[in-house]
Amino acid sequence: MTLSLDELDSHLFKCADIIRDAVDSTDYKEYILPLVYYKTISDEFENQYQNNLEEYDKQTARNPDHYDIPVVPEEHTWNDIREVTDNVDQALNEAFTALIETNPELKGAFRVDFINASGLNDDRLTRLLNHLSEYDLDRSSVSPDLLGSAFRDLIHHFAEEEGKRGGQFYTPSEISKLCISLFDDFEAGDELHDPTVGSAGMLVEVARYYREEQDKDPSELRLTGQELNLDIAAIARLNLSIHDLNDEIARGDSLLDPQFTKDGELERFDYVVSNFPFSMDWPKDELQNDQYERFNWSDNPPRADHGDYAFIMHIAKHLKRSNLDGTGGKAAIVIPHGVLFRKHEMAYREYMLEHDLVETIIGLPEKLFPNTAIPSAILVLNTDKPTEKEGEVQFIHAADPDFYEERRSQNKLTGDGIERIVSLVQDNATRYSVSKTAQIEEIRENNYNLNITFYVDGVDFREGQALNRGLSKLDEVSYDGRLNLKANSTFDAILGRVIQKLDNTVLVLGNYEGAHKAELVRVKRALEERGYEAHLFEDLPDFPGQDLSGSVATAMRLVGFCVMVDRQPSGHIDEYRLAEKQRTILARLVSNRGGSTRMIGGSEHVDVNYIKTFEFDLEPQEVLDEAVDWADQMQEKREQVYGDLYEWRD
Repeated sequence: MTLSLDELDSHLFKCADIIRDAVDSTDYKEYILPLVYYKTISDEFENQYQNNLEEYDKQTARNPDHYDIPVVPEEHTWNDIREVTDNVDQALNEAFTALIETNPELKGAFRVDFINASGLNDDRLTRLLNHLSEYDLDRSSVSPDLLGSAFRDLIHHFAEEEGKRGGQFYTPSEISKLCISLFDDFEAGDELHDPTVGSAGMLVEVARYYREEQDKDPSELRLTGQELNLDIAAIARLNLSIHDLNDEIARGDSLLDPQFTKDGELERFDYVVSNFPFSMDWPKDELQNDQYERFNWSDNPPRADHGDYAFIMHIAKHLKRSNLDGTGGKAAIVIPHGVLFRKHEMAYREYMLEHDLVETIIGLPEKLFPNTAIPSAILVLNTDKPTEKEGEVQFIHAADPDFYEERRSQNKLTGDGIERIVSLVQDNATRYSVSKTAQIEEIRENNYNLNITFYVDGVDFREGQALNRGLSKLDEVSYDGRLNLKANSTFDAILGRVIQKLDNTVLVLGNYEGAHKAELVRVKRALEERGYEAHLFEDLPDFPGQDLSGSVATAMRLVGFCVMVDRQPSGHIDEYRLAEKQRTILARLVSNRGGSTRMIGGSEHVDVNYIKTFEFDLEPQEVLDEAVDWADQMQEKREQVYGDLYEWRD
C-alpha cells in the first residue's frame, strides 16, 4: 500500500493518543520518536538481510559492510519485540541497548528508558507496537523523503502538544527554509553550524536545499550542531539519521562549554544558523574572562537575564574571516524584535554596525512559532559583505498578510512570501512599505536603533501586529456610559511608532507635576535598565493629551503592562476603573505612609482585572523588581489561559 504524507502523519500522530494520560505530553517525543526510528531501520534491515541471504550464508549476510543502515542485532528485530507479552518495557530497553552496542555510532542517539515510565504498562506498549506495525516503513514502502517529512511533522506535532516549551526545540520548516535561502548556493566542502540545534530542523533543511535545489549530494557538506538539552540532542541525531545524514551533534551549553573548537579557538564556519532561546538567562558571571574573547563588544557584557546578544556574539565568533580563512562567513539568526532597539543594548548594535557585520534585517509576522504570538525577525550577519553592500543595511518588513497565511493557532509563511523576501534580498531592492537600504550615517543619527519602522517608508507597525486589532476593537461606550472618543490619526501614528514590542512595553502612570514627575522619570529609567521599553505620556511628541476615554484607553489596552506610582489621595480612580474595564495588568506602587487612592472594590479578582498593590517605604524602586516579576507572570498567565477569551490581546 502506498501511503500519502497525510496518511502517514495521521498514522504516526495516533501514537500520542495511545500513550495519552500515561505519560506527560512533554515526554511523548522521548518514547515515540525512538520507536518510529527503530521500526524504520528494522523494516529496512529485514529487507536488506533477505536480499543478502540470496548471496551469502546467514553469518556473512549480517556483516555490517553489506548494509547502508545500522545493523539490527539478532533476537531484537521489531518482530522479535512484538512477540514479547510480559515485561515489554524491559524488552524494549534491551533492544535499544543491543542496537547501540552493535552500532557504536548510535551512542548518544537514544535517551529512552521504558522501565521508568510507570504509566507505560504492557498493555499500552503492546498497543503502541501493534499500531506502528500496521504499515511497513522500509524504503520500498515509504520513500526516505516521505518518511523524513513525516518525522519532521511528528516533531512539530509534539512541539504543539508541549505548548510554550515545545517551541524551544522546534523551528517551523518555513522559517528554516527562509534562513537557508538567504545564503549563497553551497559548495562541496562547505561547513555549516547551528549552536542551538534543537531537533536539527535547520540542518535537515540545508541538506534538502542542497539535494533538491542544487541537485547535489548532502554528504559533500559538513553539518554540525550543539544542544544543551540531552534528550533533544538525541532527537536531533535521530532526525538526521532518519534523513540519511551523517551527524556531528555535540551536547552541552554552547556559551559555557562550546564543543566545536580547534587549537584553543572556536571553529570558524562558512555558515551559521540559529534560533536561540529568546531572552533567556546566560552564565555571565562564569564567562567574565572568556577564553575565546566572545563577549567584548562593549565594556559591559550583556545582562545575565538577557542572553540574546551573548548568543549573537558567540555566533559572530564562529564565522570565518577573510583575513584569517581567505573567505568570510554568513549567519542567519532568528531574534526577538527587542534586540533591534532595546536601549541598554545600544553598544552592541554600535559594534556590529561600525564593524559592518549587519547585512539584512527581516521583520516577520507574529504567531509563527507554536503557542506564542511574539513576532520575530531574522538578523543576517556577514563578515565579508560584497563591495556594493558595504556601509549599509537592508531592512525588510515582511509582516503584512502578503507574506503569510493566517491560521487560528499558528500562522505560516507562504512559499510565495518566502520567494518575495529572497528576491528582495538578492536584488537589494527598495519597495515602498516593504524594503529599504539605509546607510550607516542614517543609522548613526538614530542612535543605532535598528527598528524596521524607522527605515522602511510607509510602514505602520500596527500592520500584522496586535496594535491594529486593538485599535479596531475600541469600545464605543466608555466605562461610565459616555461615548468613547476614538483616538485620532495623529495619536495612532505616534503610538504605532513608539510601542515597538507590545509585551515588552510599559506605560508609567502617576502625577505628572513637579517632584512627582521626577519620580516617574526615575521609575521609567529603572524599567529601561531592566530591558523594558518604558514610556511616559511626555515621551510622545505632540501627544493629544491625557484623555481617559481615548488616548490613555488605547495605550493601556496595548502595552504589556502598566506601573502606577500612586501618591495622590483619590486622584487615580478613573485610571483604576479603566484598568478594571480593560483587563490591564497594573502594578500599583504605594507608600506605606499613606496618601494613595483608596482602591475600588473587586480589583482583587485577578482573573478579571490583574491589579496588585506593592508598598514601598521611601522610593518606588524599592519594590519594582517584585512588581515587574508579578507583571511578567500575569502576562504569561493571560497569554496561556485567556488568549481565546480576550481576542484583543491575541
